[in-house]
Amino acid sequence: MARRIFLSRSTADLPLVIAPDIPQFRIGDLPEDLHNLATVMLNSYRGTPDYEGEDIDDTLIALTETINGKYGAVIRDASLVAYADNQIIAGLITVLEDAEPLVALVFTVPEYAGKGIASSLIAAAGERLGGLGYATMGLVVNVENDRAEKLYKHLGFTEQRCPRPCCNPKHQTGNIVYSTDRAICDEDLRALYDSVGWVLYLDKYPDLAVLLPGCHLVLSAWDGKKLVGLIRTISDGVSVEYIQDLLVHPEYQKHGIGGHLLNWVSEQVPDRYAFVLTTDGGETGTQTRQWYAKNGLIEFAPANHHQGFFRPNEFHR
Repeated sequence: MARRIFLSRSTADLPLVIAPDIPQFRIGDLPEDLHNLATVMLNSYRGTPDYEGEDIDDTLIALTETINGKYGAVIRDASLVAYADNQIIAGLITVLEDAEPLVALVFTVPEYAGKGIASSLIAAAGERLGGLGYATMGLVVNVENDRAEKLYKHLGFTEQRCPRPCCNPKHQTGNIVYSTDRAICDEDLRALYDSVGWVLYLDKYPDLAVLLPGCHLVLSAWDGKKLVGLIRTISDGVSVEYIQDLLVHPEYQKHGIGGHLLNWVSEQVPDRYAFVLTTDGGETGTQTRQWYAKNGLIEFAPANHHQGFFRPNEFHR
């Protein structure tokens, strides 16, 4: 997982930013219709270290949730878009996280990158935040994104110890640590399984830790002391690896954790004939099935000569 750092600067004495030499360039407020903005956001992230395979639906959901306050109340006066020839070409969204402004998203479509648009948006947002009485503004950057880090530091942002969980839809929350041998107790598992609504486990087993010793592979994901993701498998050790559980806490989904867990299993047992799992059918499982498909799993049915079956154990009470 890429390391991410927190940067901050004062909203006072912002650097002078010359308006980009772009036809009909202007800065405006967030539009009511977010679909075009989501398209710009997706095109901006594709091909960068921050892109994690999202499609337009994923991006629109993430953008809408951000603006609706999932990661902190949005500061609309400091959330802006840039236009060229009356078309949106860039955006910046600022949220209030633990009473401090955090630039949650900033993006520019590739054809306008390097023309000073992001600098203009950040300067405008900083000026507005200062006018609202905020002394500082912060943001999180992926250290693999050299271009973005250099831009922010050029604008006067300096690396700081992050005083809060810097969470937003495009930047990993905290420092996720993966482990194959960290002790996992019932309390850890119960909180994780409860967060995704897997109540069958909660109702059936007084101590969920009994689920782990019989597994072939177990990898857990942690944010500090909090268990935020888990994959566990069973296998004959030769032909098939069955993924018994793969789950990520909802607050940490769409950050690449699930993909990392799944890829790790593939790397551990590259000689397996197949990786198999079952998941919810019907409308309730649509997004989950789409995610599995994007990560290389094939939904089998009679049409391609495979069919899955399930029989509850009638003796299990």
